[in-house]
Amino acid sequence: KEYLLEEMELKNVTVNCTEVMDLNNTDQFGNATATDNCPGIIITDNAVFNLNECNVGTITRFFVATDASGNTDQCSQTVTIINNNPFTEEDITWPATPITVNICDSTDPNDIPNGEPVFDPPSLQCANPIATFSDQVQFIVDNNPNTPCQIIRRTWTVTDNCQPNGTFVFEQTINVIDVTAPVFTNINNMTKTANANCLAFFTLIASATDCAGVTITNNSPYGATTGANASGNYPIGETVVIFTATDACGNTSTMDVVITVIDPD
Repeated sequence: KEYLLEEMELKNVTVNCTEVMDLNNTDQFGNATATDNCPGIIITDNAVFNLNECNVGTITRFFVATDASGNTDQCSQTVTIINNNPFTEEDITWPATPITVNICDSTDPNDIPNGEPVFDPPSLQCANPIATFSDQVQFIVDNNPNTPCQIIRRTWTVTDNCQPNGTFVFEQTINVIDVTAPVFTNINNMTKTANANCLAFFTLIASATDCAGVTITNNSPYGATTGANASGNYPIGETVVIFTATDACGNTSTMDVVITVIDPD
């Protein structure tokens, strides 16, 4: 006896890759049916995938119907998957611009909220977009804490490797600000007794921290330098050494150290 494999639902089909959300579910392309003069037909299927990394190509489905007596019949279906709706810039949500970040915070895209391009999930069915960026940094030297210390012009490039000429470019502006003054490491006031020359040597070196870098100056007439090192021989009496720390964004802070030299007589 024989049976007939019905191919009404097994016509070869062509679909766009954006319509195929689950490649493992080949039932979405139809199923084979078979008739026989006796019940008990079993239909098995096997799919051979010939798709590239962009999910474009063919799926060949092979069906075998077997009746209770072991008689068989078979057919096949070819599913052709194309990409007639390629990835475009409309599928990209670019990072916000301009944005402002504190100089103490990271400017890495991973550390900035919504700092990276986001791709529309359905568009990824047949696209392989890769996002890269390059930075051009402009340093502001006007020492005005009310203006950005740096302006980062971040150029984003998204390339879809699944299509020729699939490159999209976007420029993001990141303003880096700093409203925090440098912080000195405290130095206590110091007192010594003068030597036979009516002088006393003091080691007096200041340090301060700041995310934007820091420059330290002092006003001591007896110090080794006009920078952070005010060490030197101080005369009898009281000398107030004022250290000034200035960061790259123009924020300043001061620290006073009172140097007292006692007359030994």
